[in-house]
Amino acid sequence: MSIIVMTPDHGKLEFLNADGWETLDGQLDDERNLLITRDPKTGEDDEAVAEFARGAWLFVYEPKREEDAPAPEEPDYTQVHDYVHAEDETETAAPEPRVWESVLDIPHGTIVRCHSAQDWLYITPTGGGWYLEPGSLRGPDVLGWELTTYGEDHLGPFTEVLGD
Repeated sequence: MSIIVMTPDHGKLEFLNADGWETLDGQLDDERNLLITRDPKTGEDDEAVAEFARGAWLFVYEPKREEDAPAPEEPDYTQVHDYVHAEDETETAAPEPRVWESVLDIPHGTIVRCHSAQDWLYITPTGGGWYLEPGSLRGPDVLGWELTTYGEDHLGPFTEVLGD
């Protein structure tokens, strides 16, 4: 335990080994003096640690001890779990495949499923077209044929194939 004394001249003074205080009653011309004490734990009277004359101290207090503090609230693990779960869902949620109506709108280097889902079309890096076997996640290094709206748009809408 400790006792803290605020003084006008020296500010805050903390007595770490003290466990009590009293203001004196003036029997020895010490009225309003502050006496800081400690229990010697020997069964004897308290020992004086410090004494402050009248006007040399402003106030005295004992800091709140941990055992006096209210117990901390139990964390709400449900909220923590929900937060982590929501964060995990955000990080691990599969992206939605993009969909295009026209073959000319599909970005180069993209694999798409045609509306029948039986045909997979690869738009080459140069903008050409190349059919793939369903399940292929990588297009070949080819130029492909020239894509046109009248030649391939009837196969749409085109849904992006997302890899692992």
